[in-house]
Amino acid sequence: MSLRSTVGGLLVVSMLLIPTIQAQAQAIETLLMPGDVIEGHADIETECSSCHKSFNKKAQRGLCMDCHDVVAADVTGGAGFHGRHPDASTAQCNTCHSDHLGRGADVVGLDEESFDHGWTDFELLGLHLDAECVDCHEAGDKHRDAPSSCAACHAEDDPHEDHMDDSCGDCHKPTGWTDVRFDHD
Repeated sequence: MSLRSTVGGLLVVSMLLIPTIQAQAQAIETLLMPGDVIEGHADIETECSSCHKSFNKKAQRGLCMDCHDVVAADVTGGAGFHGRHPDASTAQCNTCHSDHLGRGADVVGLDEESFDHGWTDFELLGLHLDAECVDCHEAGDKHRDAPSSCAACHAEDDPHEDHMDDSCGDCHKPTGWTDVRFDHD
């Protein structure tokens, strides 16, 4: 047998073994996994490299942002909770959002009673301070998807009968519709 055919044979055998080695490595990672991931990540649970980079914990934030592009846009644009809160815009995501807690885990951990709406794009002022969370946030929807225009909630209270644009704050104060900054005379 020539050296060339031996090297060629070893090359073929090694190429056949690579998928087996990768599968074994994945099986080991799955065995070491600290628990099932949340429901939203179940489809990538066996692809550890989607969320983890070996020997580089700091890379995890970037991997999160690659998939969670809406949050990434908030961070870069300084909008929403993740873009406005000083810790959320720089901390590792798993500081607040641990993943390996099982399918039914609540990784958002939003406490509506203590949440500071000042870190959002809709600070609660005036009469909005008295509103219940469910008045604006639909059950099952993400909190970020709540309407922020006046007309979205107050269309039936509109004395202008939809003849004005949505710049209600130019004339009205959040302390009440009759508390106005506009002189009709």
